[in-house]
Amino acid sequence: MQSLKNPSFSTWIAYGSFCIGTLFFGSHYLFPTSFDLFLYGFYYVIFALIVNLLLLFYLFSRWFEFPEQQKETKNEILILISNIPIAFTYFFILIFTI
Repeated sequence: MQSLKNPSFSTWIAYGSFCIGTLFFGSHYLFPTSFDLFLYGFYYVIFALIVNLLLLFYLFSRWFEFPEQQKETKNEILILISNIPIAFTYFFILIFTI
């Protein structure tokens, strides 16, 4: 069983994706005319989407393969998909401020 003191790999990926995405989002307001930063952020979103989707598919397969670990797997899935509404919020804020 995973504890808060020993987060799983998927939890680290979720937190890392959130932190890096938030840094790109905040950097857009520090450097609003930087098109390069916008492109780097766009490429990061594509990369993070692919990595997070692959990890989500892995977690769903683990959910069915190891029924005795469903509680831990469920928590990891919830942490991973919690980034989706945050990403949509960042996206809509950026679209409406450009």
